[in-house]
Amino acid sequence: LSCMLKDFKNKSTAYNGKKAVDMIMSAMDQDEPYDLILLDISMPSMDGIQVLRIIRSAEKIAKKANHSKVIMTTGLNSDKTILNAFGNGADAYLVKPIKYDNLFQKFGKLLGGL
Repeated sequence: LSCMLKDFKNKSTAYNGKKAVDMIMSAMDQDEPYDLILLDISMPSMDGIQVLRIIRSAEKIAKKANHSKVIMTTGLNSDKTILNAFGNGADAYLVKPIKYDNLFQKFGKLLGGL
């Protein structure tokens, strides 16, 4: 994914779930939440579903009218995994290997076009 997003100026990368939560919570605390978050379901220290639950809980507590759009990414193409992601507040889901066109189609749909 990093190579697909190389031309985006405002992006951040976390290499594990705990770092992702820290970055997302810091952005929310500064009242500058991320517009779009790509979360891998399989991450070290905390999986993507756990991170997603924390994000949605924090947004609910903060009473944010507009929540960050979250695209879950994974190599796990199972109905159970997909339903779990959407059940926990994912806005979209992409199965690896991720194709450039599919990724940017999701961006456009979630963010109103690019």
